[in-house]
Amino acid sequence: KHSYRDFGLCIESSVISPPTRKKVTQTVPFMDGYYDFSNIGGKVFYESRTIKYSFEIIEDNIQNLEKEKNKICSWLETASQSEIYDDADPDHHFIGSTDSIDWQPDGENYGLITVTFLCQPFRIKEDGTEEI
Repeated sequence: KHSYRDFGLCIESSVISPPTRKKVTQTVPFMDGYYDFSNIGGKVFYESRTIKYSFEIIEDNIQNLEKEKNKICSWLETASQSEIYDDADPDHHFIGSTDSIDWQPDGENYGLITVTFLCQPFRIKEDGTEEI
């Protein structure tokens, strides 16, 4: 589904954080410092990345606002290892699951819904290759 075409949602803000590099270190008794095993085999490994979107919901009354909020939350809660596309970067997508949904009502007919996705560290190009 598409947030705007299917639900009429406008993105208030988005944050796509870069993945952090995994640090694998080990200390040895009677040795100063530590060994860094982060690049064993010449490959760098990464933690998961988070993606956060905030959407405005505007309705004509509180009942319709609540109904729309519930419909959107039901849709977002089903994202589990799903492809997540962002129109700002149409050549890539992410694989992720919904981590949290936050609702902030603001008056009788307006609210802000914020969804955080926990994603694999790489952006995936349409040809299947992975990029940071």
